[in-house]
Amino acid sequence: LMSPQTGIMNPKTIFLLLLSVISMQLNAQFSQGDILFGISSAPNLSASAGDILSFGFSSDKTKSDAVGFEEQVADKTLSMSLNPKIGFLVTDNVAVGANFNIGFARTKVEENLERTVKQTVLAFGPFVRYYMEGEKVIPYFELGGTLGNSNFKAEYVDRTPPSGGENKNSIMTLGGGAGLAFQMTDHIMFDALLGYSTQQVKRKGDNDDNRRSINNNLGVRVGFTFLFGN
Repeated sequence: LMSPQTGIMNPKTIFLLLLSVISMQLNAQFSQGDILFGISSAPNLSASAGDILSFGFSSDKTKSDAVGFEEQVADKTLSMSLNPKIGFLVTDNVAVGANFNIGFARTKVEENLERTVKQTVLAFGPFVRYYMEGEKVIPYFELGGTLGNSNFKAEYVDRTPPSGGENKNSIMTLGGGAGLAFQMTDHIMFDALLGYSTQQVKRKGDNDDNRRSINNNLGVRVGFTFLFGN
């Protein structure tokens, strides 16, 4: 274990001991009473970016080689998304709680008439997650849904007085899937969920014919889960 010349533990032994400690720590216990906090990519919510946590700026411009084409000033967009969840383990390996989906985007358009377009999304709803037995890689299943609202508002800045329009929609999302939780530490996991979701977006107000759009999505959602408790 130690060098007879120096009395110092050799590097190989130190590495093996550290590996043993890490292996013992990476054995999560999902016990009744624990609290679960997670943050993940969005389940394809309208007007909400797909990042785990994003705050960014983008620009969009159309170009052409056609004779006489006049290039417009680029559209500029500022966006943010946040998709957390919090849950409580009601029994060992079974967590129930609430999902939250929050999104915001603001686009400035300067083609012909300068206008500003704002989009916001706010939705929340229940989820249930079941963890199977595992050590460093833990399979799990999840079902959930959200109810909320999206708001689309356009303002024409160059008009006197400024004018525009606004659309308000209701959002309902249902989904579920199977995933794997990869343990990073005793209380932190990286999640990857292969899931299916269906989303209905319906205009509020003047919608006598109940017109709505349905979006079905199959994809992978990734995120992090933090476990607090025993």
